[in-house]
Amino acid sequence: MPNAPDTTEAPALPERATEERVAHPVDVVLEALTEADSALADGLNALRPFANDDDDSYQLSDLVEDARHDLAAARRKAHRVVRDHDRRAVVDGSGAET
Repeated sequence: MPNAPDTTEAPALPERATEERVAHPVDVVLEALTEADSALADGLNALRPFANDDDDSYQLSDLVEDARHDLAAARRKAHRVVRDHDRRAVVDGSGAET
C-alpha cells in the first residue's frame, strides 16, 4: 500500500545524564593553577630569544621561577583546604558539606 502511514519508530535518542558531575571548586582551582604553570614555562621559552644578554635571561628565569613557586604554594594550600574539609566531614559524621 503506497499510501499507508509510516509506522516505523524513530531511533531512540541516547539517554542524557540527569545530573551532570559538577567539579569541586578546589579541583577547578587546581586545574587552573596547573594550566598557569604550564603557560609560564611556555612563556619563558618563547621570551628567551628576545633576551639581550645572559642577565636578561636570568631575570626572566627568576620571574618565572618566582611565579611558579607561588603557584606551587597555592596548590599546596588548595590541597590543605580539601583535606581539612574532608576531616571536618568525617568528624561531623554526616559526610555532608559544611
